[in-house]
Amino acid sequence: QVYINPTMTVIVADQLGTSLDTQDTPVAVEKRVNHVVFNNTVYLRVSLEQMQKEGCGIFFEFKHFKPKKNKMSVRCWAFMEMAELRKDEEIVLEIYHKPTDLRKRRL
Repeated sequence: QVYINPTMTVIVADQLGTSLDTQDTPVAVEKRVNHVVFNNTVYLRVSLEQMQKEGCGIFFEFKHFKPKKNKMSVRCWAFMEMAELRKDEEIVLEIYHKPTDLRKRRL
């Protein structure tokens, strides 16, 4: 499946599931059947110290446009804990079915 206007929403949420920052990436620069490339840097508006203090997680929602419903839809989501955050390293994240669970109750 080739996605229409795929974007990624990056959400910083605390332990209670309260969103502290939300940002959308531009549309993907490369769209293939097996992968989508965004090649975009996201600067979070919450400090690393605040995220660590509040036990935050960083969530990633993969969204795409559905022409039949004329809306953007979440296809899947992933998240990372603060302990997984590494400078200049690639990491592999588990993918979960929608809806996005900012409280991480249904993992």
